[in-house]
Amino acid sequence: MLHTMYFADEVRDFGEIDRGQSAKIKPGELDLALQLIDGLAGDEFQPERFQDEYRHRVLDLINQKVEGKEVTAVGPQVQRAQVIDLMEALKESLAKRVASGEKKPLAKAKRTEPAPAAPAKKAQGAKR
Repeated sequence: MLHTMYFADEVRDFGEIDRGQSAKIKPGELDLALQLIDGLAGDEFQPERFQDEYRHRVLDLINQKVEGKEVTAVGPQVQRAQVIDLMEALKESLAKRVASGEKKPLAKAKRTEPAPAAPAKKAQGAKR
């Protein structure tokens, strides 16, 4: 049973925690859990390997504010996909066909699979 804690008030005394004695464990689950723990466990935690980038950005903004600079919040920039006006594209395509003098109708798409057969209807008045 894993849970990420974010605040100190979420830390409970060990006596308060449901230890899961009523939980039913399948044979491979315990082995998988132990393998996961062994894979994630390191010899020694090295906190200097990690940087709190969010904290650094906040402190930089605070320092800019202290210096009297104007601080504005910049949201994430979203790249928008190019929107194609289908009606305009169709008009351009037709204009090109007319300009080239093409009179031949457009070819129909070829079917790759045979169409499903329609169920046969019984003739009216037929006896059963």
